[in-house]
Amino acid sequence: MGRVEDYLDGRLKGSAIPQDLRRLVELQLDGLLHGPDSVQPFAEVRVLAPGELHSLQDPRYRGHDNPGQVANGRAMDEVLAHAAVVVDGFNGDLFGYWLHPDEPATGRPAILKLDTEGQFDTPEGATLVEAMVFDWLGYDEEEEAEYFAEIVEFCERHGLELSARSRDQLVKPPLAVDPVLLHDRLYRTYQPFTPRPEPAQVDTGEHAAAVVGLGLADEPLRGLLAQLGLPEPEAAVAELDTGTGEVRLQSPLANVTLTFYLDAASGWWLYSAKYRRPTPELALELPLPYGFSFADDRRATHERFGPPKHSARLPIDRWQFGGVVGYVAFEDEAGLPSYLEFWPANVPRRS
Repeated sequence: MGRVEDYLDGRLKGSAIPQDLRRLVELQLDGLLHGPDSVQPFAEVRVLAPGELHSLQDPRYRGHDNPGQVANGRAMDEVLAHAAVVVDGFNGDLFGYWLHPDEPATGRPAILKLDTEGQFDTPEGATLVEAMVFDWLGYDEEEEAEYFAEIVEFCERHGLELSARSRDQLVKPPLAVDPVLLHDRLYRTYQPFTPRPEPAQVDTGEHAAAVVGLGLADEPLRGLLAQLGLPEPEAAVAELDTGTGEVRLQSPLANVTLTFYLDAASGWWLYSAKYRRPTPELALELPLPYGFSFADDRRATHERFGPPKHSARLPIDRWQFGGVVGYVAFEDEAGLPSYLEFWPANVPRRS
């Protein structure tokens, strides 16, 4: 074996060494990667030494007392088990190759990144060098043009492949298994429980309140489920349960989706209720919580409920009824609601 093979020491798990990685190792061993003419991002890039773990792989930083940190650490480790970790990048980010067994065998696997906030990504770029360069650069190509020219000059001078000359030229290999989604699913599997909040107590006058926070057996949620064509919700939830602590039930009669979370002590409870406009296939119409109406445009909704607690540039408004958020997305600035969703204000969304 040559010096590059010796340095990488099986780090690629049997995959061929990409040419740009080979050249990065050579430049590092020759003292040129961080030499006097080096430019960012290469000035902070370091190919990991034989047997060296990246700091983000260090089990000491996984947390041992906080269940969420423990679950996240387990999920990160499982995702990284399907990767060839090769580079300690700028800002301490981890870079490598995504080698999940379900991915087709190619000479150019997707690039995997894990940042210091614990977020996975598969940045665009046909090679590790391309991915790291454009991940470093901003999105204003005119502003970055002079610096990018220095990067191109460095790459050409030292034989580093950098084919893309703009973001528009970047390619991203299709993924059979997305590491971002895999991490999310694993985290929710290892941390399946969400504490159930106290049901909101708020005066709603003649209108019914949203029934979020109630358990499957609680009224009036049980009655609502029957109206929606879900008379045996326990069986429906059990059939859809994949162990992630979250299940979505779609009514067969109305355009309503209910999301349930799992509490360790009290079982499944309703986290959110999402109401969309009726369709010919899902034609059942039910009274909306708090007196909302699909017949009221945005102005009429504001007149009925007063100024929203939060608004956005998009035609989306949020009101709060005690501990329940009422979220309304309108078709446009003057349009009718396209959907409404209700959830507990103080419970983070799982996905």
